[in-house]
Amino acid sequence: VDVRGDSPLPNRAVVHASVEPDPSTGSRGIAVTAEIANFGPDAIEGLGVSLRVAGRIVATGTVDLRPGERQPKRFLATLPPGKRAAEIDVELAGDALPIDDRRWLHTEVRDEVRVLLVDGDPRTTRHDDELFYLEAALRPGDRADSGTAVTTITADDLGDARLDDFDVVVLANVHALPAERVTVLERWVRAGGGLMVTLGDRTTAADYAKTMSPLLPQTLADPVDATWGATPDERASRALHLTKWDADHPIFAAFSADAPELRDASYTRAFLLGPTTDTTDRKVLARFTNGATALVEAMRGDGRILLYTSTIDRDWNDLAIHAGYLPLVQQAIRYLARKQQHRLDDDILVGRGVALPTLELTRLEVRAPEGKGAVFEGDRLAGRSVVRFLGTEHPGIYRVIGTDAAGGARERDELAFAVNLDPRGSDLTPADPTRLPPSGTGEGAGAEPGRRRVELWHAVAAGLLLLLLIESLLVVRS
Repeated sequence: VDVRGDSPLPNRAVVHASVEPDPSTGSRGIAVTAEIANFGPDAIEGLGVSLRVAGRIVATGTVDLRPGERQPKRFLATLPPGKRAAEIDVELAGDALPIDDRRWLHTEVRDEVRVLLVDGDPRTTRHDDELFYLEAALRPGDRADSGTAVTTITADDLGDARLDDFDVVVLANVHALPAERVTVLERWVRAGGGLMVTLGDRTTAADYAKTMSPLLPQTLADPVDATWGATPDERASRALHLTKWDADHPIFAAFSADAPELRDASYTRAFLLGPTTDTTDRKVLARFTNGATALVEAMRGDGRILLYTSTIDRDWNDLAIHAGYLPLVQQAIRYLARKQQHRLDDDILVGRGVALPTLELTRLEVRAPEGKGAVFEGDRLAGRSVVRFLGTEHPGIYRVIGTDAAGGARERDELAFAVNLDPRGSDLTPADPTRLPPSGTGEGAGAEPGRRRVELWHAVAAGLLLLLLIESLLVVRS
């Protein structure tokens, strides 16, 4: 029975919301855009809209909507002092169906890209060190506002590093790592980390083949020395140069099609790569003049790997003293870090599962808005890079408490997420009856006649008995 009468049901709702960093309002600035919909038959004027950040109303506004219209409403705000993450919600002035008047978001704003540099060839003389030029490029002039927070360690110290504290790890001319350390790094990459591997005289194809394959887009072959046997006068003409780079790739976005600041750099040595048939998640980004690969990327789970086949310092090339070095390495680091950043506008709907990276944690506890949740530990967590949480039964913010190997437990802002209602449920317009499946016993269009189960064996048995009686009578008469 349709109880609406002749009047369509009115309803307005927040059907979508997104948040993004807004540098114009400071390092903690955010811009929130909400989409407001009027599903009713009447126009709405001056509908109140409010923005909450960390539970406090920080901005209000109004919106006018024609019948059936959707309008965006944009707010600018800043996160609370000292906070890099916060819960956000956009709410309308209440109506008869309040459940869809509010939409939640969780945001994390990072001021800096956190980079871990692993030095495979440390030297006491600073300018001879493997990382001398890379460190200078990532924090030019040692400025605090360079956009990167750089930590440097040796390969021997890598086992003690907390990888989930970093967005990007650079292995610079590092000897082949033990298999167990490679496994930890691979799990971190698959969970969203960015890894860059650069080569040199501390790396060998044979040693890398034993343990490092999970961290490489492609296997290594032996290095080529382009100037081997050349006289001093011939070295310049025999040197390799960068060419055929992917001009549409974000790493090369700052360079022109010709880019002499890259092309003029000379390379004397570089590793060749082994054959591969894997082209699905692997892409060559730049080549040398002899056709060999200079830079190649691969996807691993939610993370990225870059392999640079020469040295990051001046041992095998002089790129570090050319103008293209600084923007190239800065863009590469930013590109790798992008996958690690929290996706700010994920729209997770009620009832849908959520894939949570484990981040090398030994215990994950998901806390739902209504108090219920789930715990992942032991066999439910061991050896997994991702676990799936299915208890998204209520809209709101879901918090995640993570425990590391040392037993330290804390709330993980990078794993928190918001769950919202499917906006299709806010449209109360009745469906066209002709599109509904047939049901009932009415005479609606397209209705099929009713059916019921009828058992026939009783009738069949009676018929057989009757035939036997007739046959016996005929026999008697004959």
